[in-house]
Amino acid sequence: MNYYHTLHLLQLLLAVYCVLKALESLIDYDRYTEAGILSWQITRVQYERSWLKGILDRCFTNGRYRYFLYFHLVGGITLGIQALFSLGSGVLPLFVILITTLSIGFRHHAGLNGDYQMSIVVIFGLLVGSYFGNDPVGRLMIYFIALHSILSYSISGWLKLNSSGWRDGTVIERLCESETWMSETAYQIVTGVPGSSTFASWSVILLECLFPVVLVVPQNIMWVIFIIGISFHVTTALFMGFNSFLILYPTTYIAISYANAAVHSTF
Repeated sequence: MNYYHTLHLLQLLLAVYCVLKALESLIDYDRYTEAGILSWQITRVQYERSWLKGILDRCFTNGRYRYFLYFHLVGGITLGIQALFSLGSGVLPLFVILITTLSIGFRHHAGLNGDYQMSIVVIFGLLVGSYFGNDPVGRLMIYFIALHSILSYSISGWLKLNSSGWRDGTVIERLCESETWMSETAYQIVTGVPGSSTFASWSVILLECLFPVVLVVPQNIMWVIFIIGISFHVTTALFMGFNSFLILYPTTYIAISYANAAVHSTF
């Protein structure tokens, strides 16, 4: 794919991610009301000594956070339409999405999943890349997204490899015993199939540690690795409920494919 095909496909998949995230929060908006677990009265405590406290209070009190989610939704829909029909650069909706995504981070007092941090990388990279277009800066932003995705997998894998609990499968066993993180089906598989937790642990470790090879391997092997990666995210979506990972991380595969082609054409 050329630069603009890559850019528009990245924009389109990011738009799908943003729309789903906004709808998910709006459907479950009770969490953000005064009686909810993510009430602003609880979240604001972490900003008591921050100069941002007054600004954030004005943004998020009286249910105003709902409007950030509406803007996030509209930004995602607009970006998707522009990317699908090649209407404009997408800079404006990407800017709206960046601002509303940052607001999501400020609004939550609990830690957000890794997909949130990766979404900031993707949005920022696409915003800058869309502004500059097919010149060195624009192409650099595609490589920027690819590199961060590869590092995200690799660092996670090497941290797991350094953990005895991951190497012997006990981390997965403990996760399965927790109703918070794993489904009943995952618990039944781990308890009913001897060695399944160790096999699952090493499968994840090997995938994440070896993932950086996608940058240099032939494209047919690269796509095999992508299929394995997508299968991994499908599994975590089914067993752990990490649905947003299933969209966002495979989105970065488009940037990795572009970077892989650049590596092969150069060397």
